[in-house]
Amino acid sequence: MREGAGLPLRKRRRTSDHVAILRAINVPGPGGTSMALGTKPINTITKADVEAVREARRRLARRREGKLPSRWAKGGEVGINRLVA
Repeated sequence: MREGAGLPLRKRRRTSDHVAILRAINVPGPGGTSMALGTKPINTITKADVEAVREARRRLARRREGKLPSRWAKGGEVGINRLVA
């Protein structure tokens, strides 16, 4: 079955965008290295990986805005939580 099958086109596109973002983010790997989340087996993803994703998105938001946007702003904390949900 296709990813997002049965969802409206806009939601399907947003879902695939979120998956692409998550796959590209570097998280802690074995032996103190880092690796793309997309290369990590799903059953080995930990809470530390989820927190690393959140921190990476916060760093990106700070770089773009010069500060962390308010929680409700586009790209703010709510957006980060939706990304990892």
